[in-house]
Amino acid sequence: MKSLVLALVALAGLPAHAQYASLTQNAASAEDIKQSTLLAAREKMAGVTFWIEPNASAIRRKEFISAEEDGSIGSEKFVVTEATSFSVIGFATNRYRNYVKINFPDGKIAYLAEGILFDSNPKKYALFDDLYEIGRPKHNFVEYILPVSPEELRIAEKKAKAKAANAAAAWKARGGVSIGMTAKQVRASNWGGPESINRSTGSYGTHEQWVYGDGNYIYFENGIVSSIQN
Repeated sequence: MKSLVLALVALAGLPAHAQYASLTQNAASAEDIKQSTLLAAREKMAGVTFWIEPNASAIRRKEFISAEEDGSIGSEKFVVTEATSFSVIGFATNRYRNYVKINFPDGKIAYLAEGILFDSNPKKYALFDDLYEIGRPKHNFVEYILPVSPEELRIAEKKAKAKAANAAAAWKARGGVSIGMTAKQVRASNWGGPESINRSTGSYGTHEQWVYGDGNYIYFENGIVSSIQN
């Protein structure tokens, strides 16, 4: 105990020093991390094949740029007229804009503007704008870059719809909640377990409020559903 007191006294006599952090250094560090993530993601894209299915009704078509004879970025732009694939073979910068160098199955070399480098998640790299993710809503006015062939995508979407339909049917089969149910019965219903429970106990017994979010609540009196709010 005596040694602890002496240590505290010694510390009390030391001059106080403020702690500082350079915003410039922090910004540089963040940029280094971003560039490292970008380079690592690009390396993984080497040789990866994507597909594009033309959509003449799209608000903005995917504009490809033909390569010059030496392989550099040219000036002629074109759109695809039939579903086709292309492979990533490199990256280039022209007039402060980043481009993905690609190779079509017939050997044609072209460039496609690189998308936003990072979306809301700084660790998630987006190679192309409008890269379609299976399971997300698909809009008729967008010409998507596809991660698989159109046929594979249709099969995957069909399976996803069937899975969602089965889940909805199972959810409905479990039934809803009604007055007089026990907590166990509620958990077995399509409401399932709550996000949180507020509980109070008094001379009247035990009162519980099960919170489900979006304004949905179930109230219990001594373990039995007494009211439902939704």
